[in-house]
Amino acid sequence: MPSARLRKACPPLTQAVEPRGYDRRFYALVLTAGLILILLAAGILAYYELRTRQVTPGIGYDLGSLFMHGPPAFPDAANPCILLQDHLEATRTRLYETAYGQLCAGLKSEVSLERFEANCRDNEQLFRQVSGYSFPSYEDHGTSALVKGFIDYRGGGRSRVEAALAREGAAWRIAQMQIIYQ
Repeated sequence: MPSARLRKACPPLTQAVEPRGYDRRFYALVLTAGLILILLAAGILAYYELRTRQVTPGIGYDLGSLFMHGPPAFPDAANPCILLQDHLEATRTRLYETAYGQLCAGLKSEVSLERFEANCRDNEQLFRQVSGYSFPSYEDHGTSALVKGFIDYRGGGRSRVEAALAREGAAWRIAQMQIIYQ
């Protein structure tokens, strides 16, 4: 049978007792250890998430032609190089209606949207693994422009692009385009 001294040290379970100093230190130590474990687990999870995530680089646009004409403070808002890059990107991302809308009226009268989409699908291999476009300059002839440049690929290699553009109103439209893989 337990001694009377031990029975006095332990109050009955039905009676509330104020925690002692060593109890408070123990609770604080347990809470701190739990917080450290949670932070450690969150750090490890974030590390593995960032390590295994694959970031695909975006497509690079060549903006060098923006400042070709006029002082650098005023870039050409109606730049045929930017229109051509936008057209190629719309074709690459299969936004065929947007790309078709950038063609001139004469070309649209010869090629329907369905034939344009079929042609884009037939030439899809030209738009795989594109890393960027480079069109540093263009020749402006008033109502027409000639743009030459390249489509660069991630695996190396490039395609040469030549396009003739026609001005319709205040905007450039694509009249003819030729892409040759090199």
